[in-house]
Amino acid sequence: MLTAKFRNAYSPKSGGIKRAWYVVSGSSAELEAYKAAQGSYLAFDEDGVTPLINSDCPLDEEATYKIKFRYERYYVDFSNVTAAAGAIENAEKRGNALLAGEVAKQAASRLMGTTVTPSASSALQAAVAIAPEPAALDQPIATSKK
Repeated sequence: MLTAKFRNAYSPKSGGIKRAWYVVSGSSAELEAYKAAQGSYLAFDEDGVTPLINSDCPLDEEATYKIKFRYERYYVDFSNVTAAAGAIENAEKRGNALLAGEVAKQAASRLMGTTVTPSASSALQAAVAIAPEPAALDQPIATSKK
């Protein structure tokens, strides 16, 4: 399976929305097929060897995205964004704006790569706040007297 890892974002010379370059990874056979299919769209990283693919800017710069092939073209698969947008629209249609807003917050959190829930984050912060100070390592260990 070909995958894409965010490399950098840029503003096109012609203006418009920002775009991004991704490093393409996969088996040697998949990479050769990718290179052959890209034709004049084939681009390489500065090393002249590592293939790149151009696409929309990612929501999560740390994520690894799948590369799909359809209609004789390779593309970075952002179907998770489309699915999230559909869930938000469905929540608004079948529920209301308040529900859609909450669904949007949860979807955005997942899409942006946040894996720590607010409640887990609060619990972690509370645990750190009550953690004892570390022992001074330059002092002898003292035992408690009974």
